[in-house]
Amino acid sequence: MILPSLLLLRSDLDRTALEAALLKAKAPAVAAALVQDGKVVWSGGKGATGDTVFRLASLTKAFTATIVLQLVNEKKVGLDDPIGKSLPNLPKAWQGATIRNLLNHTSGIPSYTDVPDFIKHIEERWTPQQIVDQTADKPLNFPSGSKFEYDNTGYVILGILVEKLDHQSFADALQRRILKPLGMKNTRLNEGAEKAEALGFDEKGAPAIAINMSQPYAAGSIVSTANDMGKWIAAQGSTKLLPAPLWSEMLKPTTLTTGNTSTYGFGWGTGQVNGLATVEHGGGIPGYATLVRRVPSKGLGVVVLTNSEGSNPSLAVNAILAAVDPTLKPSDTAIPDPDPKVTEATRKLLKQVAEGNPDKSMMAKAFSDGLKPEMIEGAKALFATLGEMKELRLLKVDGARRIYLAKFESRDLKITMSMDAEGHFATFGISPA
Repeated sequence: MILPSLLLLRSDLDRTALEAALLKAKAPAVAAALVQDGKVVWSGGKGATGDTVFRLASLTKAFTATIVLQLVNEKKVGLDDPIGKSLPNLPKAWQGATIRNLLNHTSGIPSYTDVPDFIKHIEERWTPQQIVDQTADKPLNFPSGSKFEYDNTGYVILGILVEKLDHQSFADALQRRILKPLGMKNTRLNEGAEKAEALGFDEKGAPAIAINMSQPYAAGSIVSTANDMGKWIAAQGSTKLLPAPLWSEMLKPTTLTTGNTSTYGFGWGTGQVNGLATVEHGGGIPGYATLVRRVPSKGLGVVVLTNSEGSNPSLAVNAILAAVDPTLKPSDTAIPDPDPKVTEATRKLLKQVAEGNPDKSMMAKAFSDGLKPEMIEGAKALFATLGEMKELRLLKVDGARRIYLAKFESRDLKITMSMDAEGHFATFGISPA
């Protein structure tokens, strides 16, 4: 039996729609692949082909998480083992964080990319140990397991763990365990010397900062193509890589010690589109922005790779999925606002963030304490590229959690926020719409 969506893909009209979707990413070069029911059914590019190499950035994390789970399956390490059991030379304050904590970003280990002067050293070649050393003198940001905080150092440490337990380099483990079995011949760990990727650009269209690719390591140094990434998407859930129970562990939302829940699993985030569960992860690195989204109930998966850090791959992903299945087009219809005062507070905080001076008295203590100066500066730099905000549209209310569409002159953003019982911002997330 041929599925209807596969029939649609064979028509010129739908191929034209898929190719037109690439334009929405707004990048000099963009490549994409579409997977259905475990097979790559389409790939295309604008200014690139399905075999053009791009930097994946944080899409790397799902590869690292998969290798770690393979080691768990081989009984070489346990998910709830403290990291200090395998790596006793780590800072003493960090050793109690578990493998699970590192995989789901709840370890509290400070991220080296949050160090204030990090950008000044971005062209230097670092060993994994030198990356860890950037924050080795710092305590945990919070007790392990109590909070989600995206952490690149945690995934660097997981790469070091792989090397120790597998008795080979992370690059070789990646090749043997994933790339060779899946036939991903144009994918590799770029450790700084190779320059074969599509040239990357910054948000203003100038050549991007020349980051030394040794630095992202197991957190973000893999380079690949749309065609190869189609094979990767097709293999998700396959026993070629992991047994079913560990796939379930990988995608399970995280229950924090506070009782709250994080939607991040191991190297993947979970969400939904029009009520259907999704699995996805984005990547951003100087010169590149990437995104993978899967809709397991539909058997669909998409990857979009771009060579501009100012691009918006999520718009292309949305358009590709909608071209195949219109029910997957995200709704951006405004809903009635049950409490306009919350929206006005959100609008006010957005304006303050754009000016680089957010009012911390509007925030819950845990949120305020986690807001680092470099994060504020990064948000200010982002907003400087957007132009004037034209509209703040309420899309969803789920208890204390709200989702807005913020429409600016140059692009749109999704704002996900929540308030505590005292009316302070407890969370405030900004992502591409």
